[in-house]
Amino acid sequence: MARHLVLATAVLLLSLAFASGADAQTETREIRGRVSLGVETITEAQWRELEGAAATGPAAFEKVLREAFAPSAPPIVEVTACNAWTSCTVASNPDGTYVLRDLGTGIYTVSARTRSEPGAVPDLVSPSFPVRVVENNAIVSLRVYPELVTIRGKVIDADGRPVAGAQVTGSPIPIPETSEIPTIGNVTYQTGSDGCYALRGFPPVTSAYRIAGYLNGGSLRTQTDFSTYAQIRVEADGLRQREDQRCEIPLITEAYLPAGRRFLKMMAQLRQSSETDPDDRIGEKEDVYLPASEGATIMDVDVILVED
Repeated sequence: MARHLVLATAVLLLSLAFASGADAQTETREIRGRVSLGVETITEAQWRELEGAAATGPAAFEKVLREAFAPSAPPIVEVTACNAWTSCTVASNPDGTYVLRDLGTGIYTVSARTRSEPGAVPDLVSPSFPVRVVENNAIVSLRVYPELVTIRGKVIDADGRPVAGAQVTGSPIPIPETSEIPTIGNVTYQTGSDGCYALRGFPPVTSAYRIAGYLNGGSLRTQTDFSTYAQIRVEADGLRQREDQRCEIPLITEAYLPAGRRFLKMMAQLRQSSETDPDDRIGEKEDVYLPASEGATIMDVDVILVED
């Protein structure tokens, strides 16, 4: 009888285990958040009003500034979460919110883009972010841009010869402190015989005041916003990066530089009357590192490797 009791207990425990496993397999999660426009929509008329207000004084300028830089209405986009097993797409709401429901646990790639014809380039697109959905639901903020940043360059040795087979990695930095602001993860590329590489998909720095601050000698670093630099690292057999070479690339491109310079000029005008130290005036500093760019592509970020 004791043997039958043990067997019955074992069967019961197994049944409970299978039931628990089935519940875990059918348990679903959500990814929710808000989509916003990642670029400023300031008209030429607003720029001229700002410039006029800057000549008047700080109070007038601040009032016009708040109106010009007020958040734009979020675009209606398609938000997609996908992995090797499934894909889920929803349209965002007029207020920018979205909810992806009935997702199994796992790691998803989440992105947003405006709807377009098959094969056509969307008007706005977000970077693709890895999002882990296991113990809890996930909250993910997304920004969409006309274009994402590509970083191009060449890996060469100390004699200027291209290095084939080098592994180039671009890491977004700094990492935001809140999990609601995602990071794209590392972007990698292996060089061919010409030593060239292209790292795609970084979010651009678009804020005119933030670019102005950088041109004035400040930093783009922030722990409460999307990453603003890409750190470039290269690995190759028997070689290493030269220690004196800059590897943090500001994600500022030609598309947004004019607005930053225009804003900086207004800041200089505002402070000109009260500035006493000529060496501390606001203006674009000569030693600010700003790689060449064309459109949304940062170019000629070459990496020199030396013998290990």
